[in-house]
Amino acid sequence: MTPEEIQALVNAQIEGLRAEIAQQITTANQGLAASLTKEFKKHAAPAPAVQDEPEKESLTLKSLKQQLSDMQAAFAAKEKEATDALKRSGIAEAVAQAKALAPGTLQKLFLTEYGDALKQENGMWYVDSPATGVKPLNAVLSDFLKSDDGRLFVPPSGVNGAGSTEAKPSPATTTENKVEDLLFQAFSNI
Repeated sequence: MTPEEIQALVNAQIEGLRAEIAQQITTANQGLAASLTKEFKKHAAPAPAVQDEPEKESLTLKSLKQQLSDMQAAFAAKEKEATDALKRSGIAEAVAQAKALAPGTLQKLFLTEYGDALKQENGMWYVDSPATGVKPLNAVLSDFLKSDDGRLFVPPSGVNGAGSTEAKPSPATTTENKVEDLLFQAFSNI
C-alpha cells in the first residue's frame, strides 16, 4: 500500500469513529433534552404537598447533568485520540518520504518535539512553532535532517559514505631497487 492509501484508510476510519461518537452524543443529548423538558414541566406545575418528590427530581436532574458531562468528556477524549492518530500518521508519512534511518525513533522524536505545534490544513501538515515559524512538515523534517542532531538519521551516501573525512594512509614508496630489478640489470649488461 502506498502512503496515500494508508493515509486515506486512516482518515476514513477516524471519520467513521468521529461520526459514530457524534451520533451517540446527539442521541444522548436528545434523550437528555426530552428528560429535562419533562423535568421542567414538573417543576412548572404546582408543587404537591409531599416534600420528598422535589428532592427526588433534583437528584434526577443532577444525575442527568452528570451523565451529560461524562459523555462530553468521553467525546473530547475520543476527539483528542483521533487528532493524535492523524498527527502520528502525518509524521509517519513525512518520515517515510525522507527515507531516514530508524524511522520509529525519528517519528517519536518529532511527535515529542513538534506534536503540539502540528496543524493540518487542506490535507497538508504544517508546524507552527516559535522556533521554526510556520513551515510545512516536510521542510521542517528536511531542515532537521540537515542539522547535527538529524545527521544520525540520514543514511550514508554512496559517494561520501557516512561523511567521514579521515584520510587513508598511502603505502610508503621505496626508492631502493628490488632484487629482481638488480638481477635483470646485471644480466642485461653481460
